[in-house]
Amino acid sequence: MSLLVSDLLKYTNSDLQFYSKLWEVFRMKFSKVLLVTLLLLVSSFFSDYAAALELSVNAHLPAGNVEDPAPIVARIPEMRMTWARLDFRWDIVENEPMDDVASQGIWQPLDGTVAAMLRNGIKMLPILGSPPAWASTNGKENGTLNELGQLHWRRFVRAVVQRYQGHVSIYEI
Repeated sequence: MSLLVSDLLKYTNSDLQFYSKLWEVFRMKFSKVLLVTLLLLVSSFFSDYAAALELSVNAHLPAGNVEDPAPIVARIPEMRMTWARLDFRWDIVENEPMDDVASQGIWQPLDGTVAAMLRNGIKMLPILGSPPAWASTNGKENGTLNELGQLHWRRFVRAVVQRYQGHVSIYEI
């Protein structure tokens, strides 16, 4: 629909009608141009900073499958993600009290996850947590740590940091 100036002059009797019709013309003629311009400006702004932007995924790994503890890791770079938040579960590594968790712990799920992350160039933020039931005052997982649990927690944290030194630079506790 095309409106001419002469069409607009018909509406000068009433300012409201005039401005309403003027807005309609503007919207029809220029809204697409403004939208495209706005999209180009926004996309150029973000493309300048896209290289510096680091996105993360909360992966909830390792998965329950010991043979493939990190089944989705190869998909993370496809999503332009550079970081993964991982679950380094104490109850998996030390499901019963051990004299030396560093050498006796069940590390395969964590080792497999870390190896998959490294192969795919993904930085890691491991979350250390999930105390086993035996370490809790109430005998349930995620309870307050008993005296034995406090001792073993420190050992677990030390073992994790030493085991993945050089591969993981930050942890969440």
